[in-house]
Amino acid sequence: MIIGFAKVKAGWPRKSLLFSYLAFCIYYQRWDVILFLSGMMVAEFDIPEVTVVSKEEEKLPKKQTARQHVFWAMIVLLGMFFVTSPAHEPEKSMGYVWLTEFAGLIYWSGRVRFWPTIGSIVLTCAATRSDLFKWVLNTRLVQYLGDISYALYLVHSPIIRCFAVAVIPELWEIGPQTMTWVWTVVIGFFIILYVPVVLVLSDLTWRFIDTSWVNLARWIEAKCFISSKTPAL
Repeated sequence: MIIGFAKVKAGWPRKSLLFSYLAFCIYYQRWDVILFLSGMMVAEFDIPEVTVVSKEEEKLPKKQTARQHVFWAMIVLLGMFFVTSPAHEPEKSMGYVWLTEFAGLIYWSGRVRFWPTIGSIVLTCAATRSDLFKWVLNTRLVQYLGDISYALYLVHSPIIRCFAVAVIPELWEIGPQTMTWVWTVVIGFFIILYVPVVLVLSDLTWRFIDTSWVNLARWIEAKCFISSKTPAL
């Protein structure tokens, strides 16, 4: 898709074709493909128009007004509301009843996927537009979590399958005798056992596997392409 759309004229011709394919994927219930194509759509709208500006204007980016901050803060909250739609029986959850009914009109095969998909797109748009949201995403902690996010995605499921199945029943047994079951699971497993182990393994995976393969890919790229600094023969 990226290679195919790269040769389409930028602007509304490419946006129209991309939007048409998005509608096609929505009709055929391909929420995963919709997310990838939506990323392309967001990038398409973020391509800056070629304008001639002075160096002074280029050095002084326009600051958003208080009204714009409030507007984008509301958009972020709306996206978070959509993306946290329950995966199990959302039609019984407060605030999601009529939303789930509406989603069923479009996403009849998997309506629980509809609003999280929309929420992800809304948050991605806000991340490219809101100065406050950009500031939060550019903090060191969030940037670090972004670095290990793919490793975290790969590591967390095996840890759950290997240890949670054995640990949670034991916590269930000791929970009613010492504290409520909720506090037992939250403190005993997710905070004391699960979170530190997953974060450490994710960090190691990112540093020694993910980063190594990225460096290898960049090395191969450097060997396969002619540098712009290399004089033409």
